Amino acid sequence: MQDPGLGVDLEERLQNHMMQTLKHLKAFHLTVSTLMIELAAVRQSTVATERARSQYKLNLAKAMREARPLLEEAARSFDDQINSVTDQKHTGELDLLEADRTKFH
Repeated sequence: MQDPGLGVDLEERLQNHMMQTLKHLKAFHLTVSTLMIELAAVRQSTVATERARSQYKLNLAKAMREARPLLEEAARSFDDQINSVTDQKHTGELDLLEADRTKFH
């Protein structure tokens, strides 16, 4: 049987980790939102003519095409990290189950 104190400690550590993760995500979201607002203000200030707007749209489309592979690679990297943590979690659970079986059999 597991020590209940260990479960509480693990649960508390996981809750603290989740809280820190959410705080980081909130800060990231606020930073990106601020950048988007500032970019919109700069765009409205500098893209005043129809020709400038047209050139801006062309430049934006080109930048998006060039950035797409980098964004896709970053997304794959995050997916790999998520899968790695998930695999470790499942492996850890299996190891605990094996340890319990050897104790009680």
